[in-house]
Amino acid sequence: LYHFLARDGIRDGGMLFFHQSVSIAPVFYSLGNHEKYIRNEDRLRCRGYGVHILDNQDEFIEVHGNKVRIGGLSYRADWNWCEQFSKKDGIRILMAHHPEYVADHVLKDDQILPLDLILSGHAHGGQLAFLDHSLYSPGQGFLPKYTKGMRMTSHGMWIISAGTANTIKVPRFNNPTELVLIEMGGKS
Repeated sequence: LYHFLARDGIRDGGMLFFHQSVSIAPVFYSLGNHEKYIRNEDRLRCRGYGVHILDNQDEFIEVHGNKVRIGGLSYRADWNWCEQFSKKDGIRILMAHHPEYVADHVLKDDQILPLDLILSGHAHGGQLAFLDHSLYSPGQGFLPKYTKGMRMTSHGMWIISAGTANTIKVPRFNNPTELVLIEMGGKS
């Protein structure tokens, strides 16, 4: 892990990112597989910075007069919560770390209504790629289908980020990291 020391004494790259990000915009954090190791003191630290941690939970914010509901489907997915979230009013954005959860449940469950935006990661962009085809990814194994990109589905727009980390023993090959910036506009 890389450690940074900011002027305010924050020693962790992730914590430094959260601490600085909340000065730009509200920050919502959905729990993925690595967060099963997160300590309670780190959760409290994030919340102290103003980070909204969503563990099979959702929160409402208002953006330019629009009701926006942001939900975080945890690595310990609660499908009852997800179904209820899909039926709430406002623009619904679902953060579901595992694309397999979206493909195998969200898109196939008739009780989960279409959402406005679904965001995933986890697959590291396919970890290994050859001729722009992913060869392997965590959670999907060899020749994965859901590794990066944007696709329109029956349940809403789905964006899968290749992410910024390399947390498995096999290094990324032919697969650059990415940070996705999403600009949402009003209906015209």
